[in-house]
Amino acid sequence: MTPSPIPPLRLGPPPHLRPARAARRALLPVLAVVAALAAGAASSGCGDEPPPATRTVVRPVPTATPSVVLVDVAGLRLDLFEAQVREAATPADARPAPTRFRQVLAPAGSSVPSLASALTGWPASEVPGVEASAEVGGARLNSPAWTLAEMLRDEGYDTAAFVTAAAVPAASGLDQGFEGAWTEAATPAAAADAAVAWLGARRGAKPFLLFVVLDVGAFEAPAGADPVAGWVARSKAAEVHVTRLRQAAAPVLGATGLEIVFSDHGVGLGEDGAPAPARGGRTSDARLRARLEIRGPGFPPVEVQGSCCLTDLLPTVRDAMGLPPERGLAGRSLRPLAAHPDHPGLPVVAQEWRTDRVGNEGVERRLYVVRTARVKYVATFTPRPVGWTEEVFDLAKDPGETTPLPATDLAPYGPEFTAAVTAVRDFLAGRRTHLNDEIVGPYLAR
Repeated sequence: MTPSPIPPLRLGPPPHLRPARAARRALLPVLAVVAALAAGAASSGCGDEPPPATRTVVRPVPTATPSVVLVDVAGLRLDLFEAQVREAATPADARPAPTRFRQVLAPAGSSVPSLASALTGWPASEVPGVEASAEVGGARLNSPAWTLAEMLRDEGYDTAAFVTAAAVPAASGLDQGFEGAWTEAATPAAAADAAVAWLGARRGAKPFLLFVVLDVGAFEAPAGADPVAGWVARSKAAEVHVTRLRQAAAPVLGATGLEIVFSDHGVGLGEDGAPAPARGGRTSDARLRARLEIRGPGFPPVEVQGSCCLTDLLPTVRDAMGLPPERGLAGRSLRPLAAHPDHPGLPVVAQEWRTDRVGNEGVERRLYVVRTARVKYVATFTPRPVGWTEEVFDLAKDPGETTPLPATDLAPYGPEFTAAVTAVRDFLAGRRTHLNDEIVGPYLAR
């Protein structure tokens, strides 16, 4: 039997139980001082015991430093984009086509938790601060999380971000690693203009990370347009700026850089109540399927059919730098999947939040999704009393998610899917407190 090119699913402890990389780095100077004092005391003759052995912390050294351009087209509805926008709005490009990933799951159905997951490699609700929903205080990435921008900055990269302010303000915490280089623009067109100018002014060989967020919903739609027609018009306007950014980035990225265009979540256009009305469409494919295209070494012009997630972006950049996988991340490098475009991939996970009013109180429910290209499992968790409902959808036969199937027999969907669902069930079975009292999330550390 030929071994899978994709690493097998490995269940482990949730990443938040281990110190964040930033916290570990912050402790190193303190540990060095303590070690020096201990060594000094030993050399002065205080005590009879020998000095403790010096602990050496080895930090992996990159073997390559590719520049990286990340362009997020927030709120892009993938099915309509592929049917009505891509070919109409994208001019011919002399460069080889990017690797296009067709079955990408956003970690959450809104920008801040999804981007927090993409920039840290952790599941959305594992990222410190992001477990709070927008309805109960606002999702925010807290400083203990170690982001892609911080990782690259520590390796000597220039970092710069140009974002649509309404989509991801600095108050979201996503500016970590972009200190002094985070620019909020009033419109997505202004963000693109500033990013193009920044790329045009690049000089020298210093590698860089450029992060751009274009909010589809912030573009204007024709007066009187219905929701679908309005969204298509906005998406075509956004794609014009994506093309500008790609053209401006190509000369400075060169042959070694990574150009990554993605969407952090989709959007419902009036049909949110149709898939599984009890969960309000929050976990429908319209909300959670994401765009992802990558140009760079190891990414041939193919279409990848295997399932993956935006949490895979940070491990992919690490892989391009020749760095080993970071232990505890939920994501994995996408280069093996790009090299085997017909591989089915492995189950991926998303979380969503919903607040319902029960009497005079708002009760938060958490929605868990395990998805492959073939099947989707959805658990709707309620905190008091602890319990959850389960739904399974055969996506090939029921892409609209209108006919839930019993979750009693998962064997037809493969052992990886069964293992991922079992991990979610085991986690939820151990829950005993209100959702806001603890960091939550299925521990699918791979």
